[in-house]
Amino acid sequence: MRNPLWTVWQDQVKEFFTHLHGHQSKTLALFVVGVIKARSLVIPVVAEELLAESEAKASSIERRLERFLSNERIETEKTWDALLAQVLPFFRRGPLRLVIDLTSYEEHAQVIYIGLLHQSRVLPLVWKVMPGWQRWDQGLWECIEELFKRLAPHIGEAECTVLGDSAFGCSPMVALCQKYG
Repeated sequence: MRNPLWTVWQDQVKEFFTHLHGHQSKTLALFVVGVIKARSLVIPVVAEELLAESEAKASSIERRLERFLSNERIETEKTWDALLAQVLPFFRRGPLRLVIDLTSYEEHAQVIYIGLLHQSRVLPLVWKVMPGWQRWDQGLWECIEELFKRLAPHIGEAECTVLGDSAFGCSPMVALCQKYG
């Protein structure tokens, strides 16, 4: 990488994610830069955008990103929790508005997520991907409780309001909000 900003960014990613191997954090930093530049998560598009940042060919960059994304030794939840631990303290200074939703992705999957409403954007905090049209191996409220449990340590004592559509306006949701404060 030729850009000094790249070096600083790579060092920051390495500091955030201390549990990642050096090559893993470097690839994560590269991938984030590529996604931002490409405005896309499509790997070939990201690889093309990264040509200016690397001496490698697009196909080589593409394979590197694919290996990183398919690496089973990288614990996604642990990595995401490390990011939340770094980022959420900034937002806990004031009341938090959390959004909960269940979104279908074609017929393949449904995503249950809780995100932070900041200005006019929702930043995803925790999520769970469930089968689209197949029977789930656990109930909706068990899934949501799992998300609350993952999120609670990062919220701390901050004042929270949870926003959702009418499907979430029921006693199981109220019970979870009370249980997790």
